[in-house]
Amino acid sequence: MMGTSQKWFCLPLFINLQDGVKAIFRWNKKEDASRQESHVVQMIDQGFATAKTFGNTLLLLDRYFLSIPALKRLNELHQSEETQMHLVTKAKKSAVAYEHPPAKKKGRGRPRKKGKAIKLMTLFSTHAD
Repeated sequence: MMGTSQKWFCLPLFINLQDGVKAIFRWNKKEDASRQESHVVQMIDQGFATAKTFGNTLLLLDRYFLSIPALKRLNELHQSEETQMHLVTKAKKSAVAYEHPPAKKKGRGRPRKKGKAIKLMTLFSTHAD
């Protein structure tokens, strides 16, 4: 982007060991709920803390980090703050999302945890048309 005043950069945010992080945090006598989360959720928290400083940001992640707990935490942060952080990652072609389950179950048995399955590849190709 020659000639513009806007600059883009990539900044490494944190460097830490990921193996055994829950065991290490248990060494501390006082309990910190945010430190008991998985390292993937902690990464979302750390990225969002940086987004508060720099403004709206993109967080580039490997496919491994795309998990439901991480997406739930990102959604919680978006609802509680004005700053926005978007994830950029690669998902598998076979990735599936689920609608919310029906509110009430008819008949006996355990209620469903998931609703109707939606193949994301089909969803994106439908919207591209």
